[in-house]
Amino acid sequence: MLVLPIASSFPSLVSMSLYQGTIFIDGNGNFTPASGVVGGSGTPSDPFVIAGWTIIASSGPGIQIRNTNAYFVIRDVAIRDGSPTNPGVWLQGVANGQVLRVASTGNRYGIVIQNSDNLTVSASEVRLNDYEGISVTNSTRIVLADSHILDNGLYGVHVLDTPSANLTGNTIGGNGYLSATPIEVFFEAAPAAVFADNLLLSQGASGVYLSASPNGIVRGNSVANHSFAVFLESSDSTRVVGNSFSSNGFALYVHSESVSVSDNVFRDNEYGLYLFQRGNATIEGNQFSAFGGKGVVVWGSERNRIRTNHFNYTGVLLEGTTVNDFDSHEIASSNFVNGRPLRYYHDCGPLSLDGQPTGQLLVSNCTGFRASNLTIGQTDVAVELAYVQDAVLQHNVLWGSYYGLRLIASSGIVATQNSFALNSAQVSGKDRETWDAGYPSGGNYWSDYGGTDDCSGVLQDICPDADGIGDTAYSVSNAGIDRYPTVRPFNAPPLPLAASFTVLPASGDTSSFFVLNASASSDPSGPDSGILVRWDFDGDGIWDTDWSLTKTATHRFDEPGSHTVRLEITDGRGRIANMTHEIFVAPVRFLGLEIPLAIVVLSGFAILIAVGSVLSFRWFRRRRELVALRFGTQPHGKG
Repeated sequence: MLVLPIASSFPSLVSMSLYQGTIFIDGNGNFTPASGVVGGSGTPSDPFVIAGWTIIASSGPGIQIRNTNAYFVIRDVAIRDGSPTNPGVWLQGVANGQVLRVASTGNRYGIVIQNSDNLTVSASEVRLNDYEGISVTNSTRIVLADSHILDNGLYGVHVLDTPSANLTGNTIGGNGYLSATPIEVFFEAAPAAVFADNLLLSQGASGVYLSASPNGIVRGNSVANHSFAVFLESSDSTRVVGNSFSSNGFALYVHSESVSVSDNVFRDNEYGLYLFQRGNATIEGNQFSAFGGKGVVVWGSERNRIRTNHFNYTGVLLEGTTVNDFDSHEIASSNFVNGRPLRYYHDCGPLSLDGQPTGQLLVSNCTGFRASNLTIGQTDVAVELAYVQDAVLQHNVLWGSYYGLRLIASSGIVATQNSFALNSAQVSGKDRETWDAGYPSGGNYWSDYGGTDDCSGVLQDICPDADGIGDTAYSVSNAGIDRYPTVRPFNAPPLPLAASFTVLPASGDTSSFFVLNASASSDPSGPDSGILVRWDFDGDGIWDTDWSLTKTATHRFDEPGSHTVRLEITDGRGRIANMTHEIFVAPVRFLGLEIPLAIVVLSGFAILIAVGSVLSFRWFRRRRELVALRFGTQPHGKG
């Protein structure tokens, strides 16, 4: 006989009896044995109990309770096959209820709560329902906790016109596959919502969307591989604290006022925090790392406070259309970019920055600013000058960033004898500035310069006579011409290595094989092919592989949870760089139950194969059927 361990948080299928028909209770007096009640008297200490049933919901809602305030609990119940019209559980105008260890699968909705108060859904499985997994409308004191909400057609959870809803400790993923813009969890007009300690698995669009839901808390969640991990729209004064965002398009998109973002970890997102138009945000104590991605982008937003953040291979990028978008912020030198202070100057007169350790330089609304002998690299923008007049940049090394130098509404800029190396855009700007000091002082070094050095002279027509200056001019984007580009860099020490790796899939379970790919790691002194790599799969400080030129590795994690993978690279000449990545691993699930991957009991092997084949066939047939459905009237009147 095959014995599967039953997770205590979910119903045991073998303990349930098939209930002939559905359950309908209207009013306190209808909690009776005839309506599936197996015990209790309806008091806080002795609630009515509906338990132990498997319900086929093809003829109506699986369990429908309305117009009651008696205490009740629905537990250890499985409800299925309500598609395409019937919800699994429908609670309307009720109070003081619990839904505990309930599996609602293959219905129109998994669980519907309307006009109700003081309800808790916990330790339940809400999966493969046509429309919404859990729908909450116009209710109060609602808690959704420690449940698996997976693979539902539209939203995993939709909370509408409900204050102080609390979603804690849930595993959510794969929802919204029937929507062009899928959303896992949607808070709509739901002020003071709490979304805490949840795990959001791989998906394509939005993880958590708060719309018109101010004063919320998004805390301690892990969100990976979403287009938008968290989206705040008109949800002012929301706090985003202690979350982990990994491999998302936009980890946190904010179009709200006075938001607080603190103590979060942003790894390998295309955009870490994108703050759009609204302002007065506080961004502090976060960690941002993204080789090739953006850290904090502030677009058209004013009066933000950015402090005590740590940026690796990324930084802060200011965008906008007015001077206030650039000069109204508080950006402290307590922010560190690649271990060096971020320096922000605004509304200043003549000022000189010479040779000081600088991870990033942002200058706004200043005149006569001078920067020299700085080495800045591997960030969003090495130097940004916005609304700056008559600045001088000389003897700097600006390298390995998305923008080497970014000019916005600035004029009179003189940049000579600098080294621009390996930036995606060496210079971004529209005004024609000065890029050389004439001959023979020369201009700047540009790593993408394609000219030769065969000649010398003001006209570079004395040949052959190499002089270290290119024979042809260099076009500096739309910002002018460097007439005398040098062919050797100025002030350029050996540039550091850049460690980077990706993980596919971004999250999985204990059966998943994760492919770790460090091919994007780079050696500015080259060649990249000579980089050696090694891996520590569990972050314990002990290397699990030897040094190798092979940039990829495959690994499976035996234990569920969060795992920190560490990469170390070297050029073999003493230079070393490191990078870590957090991977979220869920347990393998079978029939909604958590099981160890290695369970194989030989005496029951044939049973496992037979049961698994039937359920797999029904599972995938259901998935195909859902795609073809045409939805009818929704329980809460919204399509």
